[in-house]
Amino acid sequence: MEAQTGAGVHVQAQAEATLKAGSTLDGGETTEAAAQMPLPLARTHGITRKLDVILQFPHQSHACRLVEFHRVHSEGSGGMGIFNGGAECAGEAVTELTPRTNKTGRCLVMLAQPSASPALFVKWIGAHPVLKRRVMRVYHVDARVERLARTVTALCDAIVASDLPQPVRLQLGPLIAGHEGIKTELGEALFKAGIILDPREYASVLHVVQITEADLIGSDVECDHTGATSKRAGWRKQDGPPKLGFVWGWVHSDAYWQMGAQVSISAGHSAKAMAKIAEAVTIAGISLSPTEDDAIDVGAAPGSWSSWLAPRVRRVIAIDPGKLDPGVTDLVNVVYVAKKAEDFDPTVDVPGPKLRPTLLVCDINAHPTDVARICLPLIALLPSGSRIIVTLKFFGTGRDRGDAIAEVAAILGDTVSEIDCAWLFANTIHERILVATKT
Repeated sequence: MEAQTGAGVHVQAQAEATLKAGSTLDGGETTEAAAQMPLPLARTHGITRKLDVILQFPHQSHACRLVEFHRVHSEGSGGMGIFNGGAECAGEAVTELTPRTNKTGRCLVMLAQPSASPALFVKWIGAHPVLKRRVMRVYHVDARVERLARTVTALCDAIVASDLPQPVRLQLGPLIAGHEGIKTELGEALFKAGIILDPREYASVLHVVQITEADLIGSDVECDHTGATSKRAGWRKQDGPPKLGFVWGWVHSDAYWQMGAQVSISAGHSAKAMAKIAEAVTIAGISLSPTEDDAIDVGAAPGSWSSWLAPRVRRVIAIDPGKLDPGVTDLVNVVYVAKKAEDFDPTVDVPGPKLRPTLLVCDINAHPTDVARICLPLIALLPSGSRIIVTLKFFGTGRDRGDAIAEVAAILGDTVSEIDCAWLFANTIHERILVATKT
């Protein structure tokens, strides 16, 4: 994370002192409850409130995945979750911003009023084993419908009135198609209004995101995924194009996040495969012991999952008739079984100490129902309470895979329980990850 400037430290100290004294930063009185809120807060027309957060991802499907993880968290179902250990960052509600389709859009998700302060929120993102490699930008804004600025002029007037600390780093979210000229227009308007913009040395970060009215907090306009206004699913042409405007907010320099400034994403097939198993283990809350646990890797070749597991478990039983990479077979605790899964016999194929498998993983390229049938005999070898992680690979790019997942669950039957299925950030658009527990 970029270092906080001296000006930013001074401004933060001023803010804390002001709230402790019982007044907002724009001079109005504040309540005792407001004084206990995390800083900084939205300060508009004398009102103090927690800011909403908009996250930008590299792909529209990533936005959908976060919405689904938030649903699991909100329902308290105890399933796999991105927000495990970060409930204060989840917010009260989630919205995948329009206009969008299942494949295209601005890749934005809004979390309504997380209780964490902006600085703590970006610290959580930076420490998160999954999100730190997926969230491109974080925008802190006041997204209530009554705060919508409908024009660049109105936006600029509101920003000037907020008396934000200068110099300012402007963080403008991706614009809706056909509105690209707003970037230049806003920059010129802020310059004329006396706002000093500096992307390197700044005391505060100004976040501005173009938004449809239907996505705002408190809006009574419903919206389908295309962004066209509607009262029910589908288009209502008489309503015309969606109403647009801007939401905005500012934070101190310690709450700035842009993925390129903190972390880069590894490329290559091996790295992507490892990211998949790492994310699955993380969000499923699976603990592994390098002295007690054995893992079975079904369809292990070329060995990415086995190599990730090797330093985390006692032994990895890598089963595949195909060849493993030499670097994997050279690992002292990887037992390579060059057979099909259905031919595996632990009494013959696993030398040394008795097999104590507590985890079975599978990432083979086959139809989900075929994968279930291949894994079923091996699941029978697991003691009760062992965990199973299986990649399900589909044809097509639809978001709803419920029917196919139900077929897999039916094949596995009562040999497993606590079946969860998630669309990991490390999955392709064709994949889901299934996690279950041996009964």
